[in-house]
Amino acid sequence: MESGYRQCHLEQSRGRATIHHTAWLPATFAVLGGVVRLRERDGDWGDGWRVTFVGPTVLSDEAVRRAERAHLKQRQASDI
Repeated sequence: MESGYRQCHLEQSRGRATIHHTAWLPATFAVLGGVVRLRERDGDWGDGWRVTFVGPTVLSDEAVRRAERAHLKQRQASDI
């Protein structure tokens, strides 16, 4: 079984709208056509995210954690 994370494009239908999202998913969930759940901002789990693209690059767990920390540091340093 493959470990690590793969970048995926996700879609979710909400009424007449289609929401698009890009996320790094664990390789076991990064299956083209699969449906995943993502944690929403309020902490609840959002159902129905369909995987529409799976990138070829696999990142290690540590590489994803480093990127997440760098992103959070940059956000804290800005006024966003």
